[in-house]
Amino acid sequence: MKKLLILGTFIFSLFLKSQQINDSLNVRLQNVTKDTKFGLALSGGGAKGFAHIGILKMIDSLGIKVDYITGTSMGGILGGLYAMGYNADQLKKTIYKVDWNRILSNKIPYSKVNISEKDEYDKYILEFPVVKGVPTLPSSYIEGQYMGEVLNTLTFNAKHINDFSKLRIPVELTSSDIENGGLVMQKKGSLPLAIRSTLAIPAAFAPVYIDGKLLVDGGLDRNYPANEVRQMGADFVIGGYTGFRLFTKKEIENPMKMIYQTHAIRSVEDFKHQKALSNILVDFVDPLGDITTKDFARFRKIIKIGEIEARKHLPEFVALAEAQKKLGIKYEHEMIEEVKLPTTKFTFNEEDGTPIRDAAEIEVIKSQMNLTEGKYYDAKTVNAAIDKVFGMRQYEKVYYTYTNVNDGLVMNVFVKRAKKELSS
Repeated sequence: MKKLLILGTFIFSLFLKSQQINDSLNVRLQNVTKDTKFGLALSGGGAKGFAHIGILKMIDSLGIKVDYITGTSMGGILGGLYAMGYNADQLKKTIYKVDWNRILSNKIPYSKVNISEKDEYDKYILEFPVVKGVPTLPSSYIEGQYMGEVLNTLTFNAKHINDFSKLRIPVELTSSDIENGGLVMQKKGSLPLAIRSTLAIPAAFAPVYIDGKLLVDGGLDRNYPANEVRQMGADFVIGGYTGFRLFTKKEIENPMKMIYQTHAIRSVEDFKHQKALSNILVDFVDPLGDITTKDFARFRKIIKIGEIEARKHLPEFVALAEAQKKLGIKYEHEMIEEVKLPTTKFTFNEEDGTPIRDAAEIEVIKSQMNLTEGKYYDAKTVNAAIDKVFGMRQYEKVYYTYTNVNDGLVMNVFVKRAKKELSS
């Protein structure tokens, strides 16, 4: 009898909670009209951001229309790709297929190393950059060469689009100016490079130059960009938060966790303000538990948690979907079709955008790439050409962007020079 009473109390409490959620949402939906614009804000959180797949699956399965997207870090890559037209299932399959070990490494696959370098490559246990004759630690853990290749491949259909408001869904991605400070919203330019900048977790991934600014993960200034999606025009905000939790007094006896905490306090405080701007919010922090930003190998578990937690908000998502349908708001989501434009010009630049002045160096790069003006090239061909330049081992990073000019594309090649190395 006692067990039945406990069970009945539990069921009744769940009913009350569900009723409270429905009542609260009904109040929020009262002001929704056919002119209401709906925004999606996805937070950063490194590997934890895989949980956002659960929200995207809910949006797709119920046919909820999204008018604007903002994203930070992993929320930026998922938001950027979703804005192109990828659906949740495609993004989930992509996460499963990506070689995360290679993304989290600066190593070049041996098969892609220039033949003149193969005898020396990977012969030594450690290689340290030498600055003014003094061995130093690497300037960053990961330059992101392979990450850039993956992002360029995934976004290739949108390479001709330099204004992110022209994607299937307008999107803005956060980044932080690590030199001068301040939040920078990526609205135009190269989509893969903008995604790369919002993924540049300080001390983990190298910063990215865009328009002369040195940019890193936007989570330094705004981990959950609800305010920014409202500034884009959203009246109703759906959000996913996979950000920080504060450590206990016992936990911060660990010096590294103390350092983490100093940043987390600011971010958690900002989240309180952003949370108030959200209409439906899935907070993944507690369910993700001890999973950290670097746990990319646990993507299966993270996605599963994301799907479970998003389903807990099913009544809210269903109510929103029904409200949209009653108002005649239609869900349309399909991939951007590639426009096969020719590459009419090549530019060759330092990482900071300064043109390379050495004509001989440009000729060597051109020779390795073996691409000519006036032809269309697919992603596989272009990536192979960039790999050949990278395989020379003269550069720490080689990447490219496209600029759409007069029914053709300008391919901009950027290089970051390798420092001299001392092997031991």
